[in-house]
Amino acid sequence: MSKNIIDSLDNINKLIEDEKYQEAINYIEKTKAEIKTKDASNYMEDLINDLK
Repeated sequence: MSKNIIDSLDNINKLIEDEKYQEAINYIEKTKAEIKTKDASNYMEDLINDLK
């Protein structure tokens, strides 16, 4: 799961660097929907806590 999240963030970053803002927004919305369906919110919280 973490690799998918990292890949998603990389893809979003590349779109923003290329000034493809609408595509980045669409990708973020799609990614958020996928994360919600996979119930990854707990996983994301654990990642954040580990980084602290």
